[in-house]
Amino acid sequence: GRFRDPSRLEFYLASRLEGVSQRPAPFLDRTEFHAAARICEMLGVVLLFGTHVNIDTLTSNDRFRAGNMGFTVAEPGEASIRDALTQIRRNYRGSQLNRAGPQAVFGRFYQWLALSTGAQHPAYDEIRNLLRELILDSFSISPGTELLGKPLRERRLHCLKTASNETGIGSRQLKRILAF
Repeated sequence: GRFRDPSRLEFYLASRLEGVSQRPAPFLDRTEFHAAARICEMLGVVLLFGTHVNIDTLTSNDRFRAGNMGFTVAEPGEASIRDALTQIRRNYRGSQLNRAGPQAVFGRFYQWLALSTGAQHPAYDEIRNLLRELILDSFSISPGTELLGKPLRERRLHCLKTASNETGIGSRQLKRILAF
């Protein structure tokens, strides 16, 4: 049979093993080898197959494609990764969009970073922090909540209900005030 050409991720990883830098990939270059590979694969998985894909059903060809897609997103750096994760959030179509939490929106990517034993390794701290910051910029999370391994000290965003509770202003009145 015919062998396929290496993906861009595989080429990047092989170059790293050889100590050759083809083109800078700032985020990936400062990430441990194993973590760079897995981050690219997981990003690609959720971008290509959806956030609630059954990872166990993916074929080796699916993983090849996912790694390549994830590398395309991760190679430029944090801003590109953040943009891709922001797009996942924008595309979320859950039944209660306003009440959906980060795990519902980011699915397998969130679960991997929050619950996977392997992803608790410090090599994943930077991607975990990037997702945490995006979540804090996008969701009303209560102080004291543990988010990706760290407790939240203070709320960054309010929803109408939490703002109403904190200010003592009724939610209808607050909605009118905020609409101004």
